Amino acid sequence: MSHSFSRSIDTVFLDIDENPIKKGIEIPYEGPNGIESFNYFFPFADNFLFMDNTTIYIPHNGVVNRKVLGKSLFGIEKGLSFIENSTSPVFILSNPNLKDLYFFSDNFHTDQLSLIHYNLEKDSFSDMPFSPLKKIKRHMIQLAQPNGDKLAKVNNAFKPGLLVTDLGCIISYPFCADFQFFNFSSKKTEIFEPNSDMFKREKKEPEIIPGDMDLPKFLTISKTWSDDIEFGPFCILENNTFFRIVRGELIEGKSSKFLELFDSSFEKIQEIDLSSLETDLSFFYFPLGNRIFIKAADQPVEDLLNYYLIQIKGK
Repeated sequence: MSHSFSRSIDTVFLDIDENPIKKGIEIPYEGPNGIESFNYFFPFADNFLFMDNTTIYIPHNGVVNRKVLGKSLFGIEKGLSFIENSTSPVFILSNPNLKDLYFFSDNFHTDQLSLIHYNLEKDSFSDMPFSPLKKIKRHMIQLAQPNGDKLAKVNNAFKPGLLVTDLGCIISYPFCADFQFFNFSSKKTEIFEPNSDMFKREKKEPEIIPGDMDLPKFLTISKTWSDDIEFGPFCILENNTFFRIVRGELIEGKSSKFLELFDSSFEKIQEIDLSSLETDLSFFYFPLGNRIFIKAADQPVEDLLNYYLIQIKGK
């Protein structure tokens, strides 16, 4: 007997004991309304908007409009991609009256990270006046080798996370506690540098910032860097409390998890050692209302997905 795999957006009812899942409409791969691939999706109008590493897919009246990041913005055909943050959920809970998208673009040719605004009503891309933290370069580990007449590059997961709010974007980084807030109105960026009594503020910088190196060396340096402390992306709760989870250093596959809570002015309210309450926690999490769902590290039953629930009370 073989497994069958579905490709649909299903509805999960978290407070219903019987029939907790409503099957969604299958997402076709091909045809006029086909979605070849996607990493993220957003509620949009009476449908969903999909994104993969290079393309925005906008279904409308049975036909998919495809917007490819490239020549219209940077003047080059290829070598650009949307940033996929490996610690972020593959789905994003969003306002169905979506009019604007904000995301990072990675320029393969220059290693430039750009904050991009896509206006859905005007169907236009624009490059926002934003600069990432300067220390991002010190945490970048890159393997670049000739591949025919082209250059092949492999990087570690140093790229920022992004949370869009009504007032601006929160830009966070997997390698340090510092984060930035880009204000939509002023087009200014403020840097926040929260401290902690429970964990250190930054990964140890790589011992070698590579120019030339071979693949085994790259993998060794990158693993050492990746296994160090890691700061997850920001999320927001219904009561306008911001939070993120911090993973301590990985030792033999195990790590501590910490929860940081921030108010609407980005002042830290509280930090909690989650591992002192429960050790079976992964680094995958998402918000719903004033609750935080964290995927269990141990998944003993193949057909069941186990999560832990944290209820946040008060403001």
